[in-house]
Amino acid sequence: QGDAVGLTTFGERIEEHLPARNRPGHLRRLMTELEKTPAFRGTSLQGPLQQLSEMLRRRGMVVLVSDLLAPVEHLEKQLGYLATSGHEVALFHVMDRAEIDFTFTEAAQFHDAETGNHLFIDPAVARASYLEKLNAHLQSIRRMCEKHGVEYRFTPTDQPLDGVLLEWLSGRR
Repeated sequence: QGDAVGLTTFGERIEEHLPARNRPGHLRRLMTELEKTPAFRGTSLQGPLQQLSEMLRRRGMVVLVSDLLAPVEHLEKQLGYLATSGHEVALFHVMDRAEIDFTFTEAAQFHDAETGNHLFIDPAVARASYLEKLNAHLQSIRRMCEKHGVEYRFTPTDQPLDGVLLEWLSGRR
């Protein structure tokens, strides 16, 4: 359609920001950036989204792809600001099927890739509590999205993200 498209990647801070363009060669640069292995370990939604909202001068569409394993209050403030600034906001919540269903059967030591912390967990003991907290978190995210007019898509990692995004974009025509 000739729409301008940009990309911002972030961990605890913005790593790369490619402003929206519709010039030849820009799509190739976006795709190259998306294929890169992230250089960051930890992530934070609050700071980078605040920075992004300050950088975006013209109204447009903001699509966030994240596991959203962060306090909903931080996310709500930033997404709410983007939405009230006139941006159309879509949120793709990506989670691994094992995180969703908590299919672990053996007690094991889990490693948090973002913080480096190790935690020994017995799935038989932790499963019910984990699923209850996860469902509460998911409900909070859904309510927050409804409140601010943010389009929400829950996307397990066993569904290829490119297909989910293509389906979503096709449905918007």
